[in-house]
Amino acid sequence: MPLHLRIARPVSDIERTKDMYCRGLGLRVIGRFENHDGFDGIMLGVAGANYHFEFTHSRKHPVRPAPTVEDLAVFYTPAESEWQATCAGMLAAGFTQVTAFNPYWEVRGRTYEDRDGYRIVLQQAEGSYVAQADPLSADDQFFAALLGVNRDALDQLLAPDFLLIDVMTGSEILRAPFLDLVGSGQLVFDAIDPADRRVRRYQDVAVITGRTHMRGRFGGAPFAASSRYTHVFLERESRWRLMAAQGTPITPPPQTSAA
Repeated sequence: MPLHLRIARPVSDIERTKDMYCRGLGLRVIGRFENHDGFDGIMLGVAGANYHFEFTHSRKHPVRPAPTVEDLAVFYTPAESEWQATCAGMLAAGFTQVTAFNPYWEVRGRTYEDRDGYRIVLQQAEGSYVAQADPLSADDQFFAALLGVNRDALDQLLAPDFLLIDVMTGSEILRAPFLDLVGSGQLVFDAIDPADRRVRRYQDVAVITGRTHMRGRFGGAPFAASSRYTHVFLERESRWRLMAAQGTPITPPPQTSAA
């Protein structure tokens, strides 16, 4: 049976909070109560959603809101135009844009704080979550995202300081340029065939080594490469994030002349 989520928070001013969240996030009042065992409250949501906010205030024993910088409600919006419009709406509603404590939310998102210090993240990405049972599953997702030209999946998989050592040139490619190469279609993979993979675990770090044969196009020009590769993953919040990737070309051994 699907579950419904209620996010309950004490606030200092219910009406002010209502106005900010309705204007900024497009929420609507779906319920409210007054002096229920000394509590006033209001519930905000949207039709058909499986969540809603409840903001309360105690008349007898007011609770001072005390959120931390890591208490977040994250909203995912894939379309850039809609995301930009919602970001502008948050500022117009009275939210303050702040720097995220976790740098991950700065890559494709913006963080906003209400008058009580509660934080909302607007993330320009798909909100789907694929469970990663082990680092090898994350490795499979990396190759699948490359083949599917899935920039959003890569964005969720790559660590903020991800670094790629290019198998063809040995050059360093940082996270943002790599995402742009794949997302723009300048780098396209037609086939990636991994083999001989081995996983070594060191608590929350995993090192995967293996062999691949890849075919694709760069800037329209075809390429093919066989390589040995090393991927380094770090586990954070039950997800494996790719920190570094390096490939070494496999070349045929030199031929020896007959005596």
